[in-house]
Amino acid sequence: MPQSVPVIGDHLAGTGVLVKYRVTWPDSTTTSRKALRVVRQGDMWLVDRYEDIAESDDAHGNPVRGALTRGRHHAGTEDLLVGGA
Repeated sequence: MPQSVPVIGDHLAGTGVLVKYRVTWPDSTTTSRKALRVVRQGDMWLVDRYEDIAESDDAHGNPVRGALTRGRHHAGTEDLLVGGA
């Protein structure tokens, strides 16, 4: 479920979403989860930040907010287009 996320450092207030995906290799399959902070810019949604969701983020009850409010971060506003209107 999308949720509002506040301004943190250089990151704009935006919408936090959880993305879960599966990668299948010849010998194994892995499932990963990422938290994305998306911001609306005109008629597009851009990724302002993304983080891997750790087990500790689950432990706090809100994995998206936990991942987007802790330490090291990945920025990507100019690079990742989420979708257009």
